[in-house]
Amino acid sequence: MRTFSHTFLAAFIVLLSPFVWAGDFQKGWAAYNSTDYATALSEWQELADAGDTDACYGMGLLYGNGFGVDMNDDLALKYYGVAAAQGHAEAQYSLGVMYQNGWGVPMDEEEGIKWYLLAADQEIEKLRLLLGEGKVTADDVSSAVANSSRYDVFKLVDAALIGDAKRSLKILAGLRAEGIEPVIVVWSLTRELRVLANLADAIAQGMDLASGMRKARIWNNRQSLVRSCVARHQPGDFHKLLKATNHADRAAKGQTYADPWQVATEIVLGLSLGRRKAA
Repeated sequence: MRTFSHTFLAAFIVLLSPFVWAGDFQKGWAAYNSTDYATALSEWQELADAGDTDACYGMGLLYGNGFGVDMNDDLALKYYGVAAAQGHAEAQYSLGVMYQNGWGVPMDEEEGIKWYLLAADQEIEKLRLLLGEGKVTADDVSSAVANSSRYDVFKLVDAALIGDAKRSLKILAGLRAEGIEPVIVVWSLTRELRVLANLADAIAQGMDLASGMRKARIWNNRQSLVRSCVARHQPGDFHKLLKATNHADRAAKGQTYADPWQVATEIVLGLSLGRRKAA
């Protein structure tokens, strides 16, 4: 049985956590975005073990994707679960993805939808605060999302995959304006193109697209993006773009005189347009 003193101490720690631990989490998040996963793990491990919500989500990202650690669905579920139970929308969404795909748990569509809805409820509340009371149209939502200042590399990749060149370039410009290091943008493009290149190789060897995406562990809710992208490209395109990311990476690190943002722009356009670039 817990004594009053233990309960009081736990509450006191939770109340202090934003002040004592916030810097450590931010240091880990900066390391994560720079692909320094060892530092992210070091900064987040103790925080997560103490129940810090953001750190638990971060640990879920590491173990769920095999970033700097061996991929471990059980640990990803554990950490996502702690963060999700405390109302972390991104963790709730990630937990929904794991249930929907059967990663570390028996596939459970209903459980996945439950977590999706919990995450969506928070995002809907954000839209209400942004757009105000009253009826909201699909155009209102689209405009609010498109004009959001919270650009990130994942939105950039998704926009390029779906073939929305205009939005891709807008997000890229937003990332640059917000001071995001080009090496992070290049990393995200390289990571996606490596998956696409491997997928294209598997298809060339006779594997069907659906099986290839399952093998690559592409989330169900992203498979339509990948299908669209693969259909838009010729064999060999992804390897050419992947080669271009090497050039962009060297430029981002100051190893060449090229402008990394210009090289990244060319890669994003190539990924977005595919066969249409010849039209």
